[in-house]
Order: sequence, then structure tokens, then C-alpha cells
Amino acid sequence: MKNEKNFLTENHPVEIFVPMLHFMKAGFEMGIATVTGNLLKLEEWAFLEEDREVMAIYETFKSQTLTPIKFAGSS
Repeated sequence: MKNEKNFLTENHPVEIFVPMLHFMKAGFEMGIATVTGNLLKLEEWAFLEEDREVMAIYETFKSQTLTPIKFAGSS
């Protein structure tokens, strides 16, 4: 930022899990990967707990968000 401070953003769960849901319904297999292999940071405040499908797919991939695959060739 202009004041030379870092501002870390996280990933919005709906922006990740809704597209995954549609791809899975179309027959694709999905997984979680990051450039570094570090955990996927999610904006916990943005979960819509009443959205059962999003919460279900999150539960399916929850362990992968903590220990994602590292992209091959990444340093």
C-alpha cells in the first residue's frame, strides 16, 4: 500500500466453492492447490451457513484447504 503496510486478503468461500460445485455437478474432479502449498486462507465471516450446498462442499474439501497441493514447478 502507499503507506508501505501490508494488507492481506483472504479468499471468499462463495467465490471458490460455488464454481467448484457447478464443475463437480458437470462431472469434473476437483482439488485444492496453492502456489506455495500453504493453507488456503478463507474469509470465515463470509460463509453462508444456511447455504447447505456450499457448506457441504466446504466440509468435503476442508482438509485440503489446510494442506493444499503445491503447484508443480513452483518455488
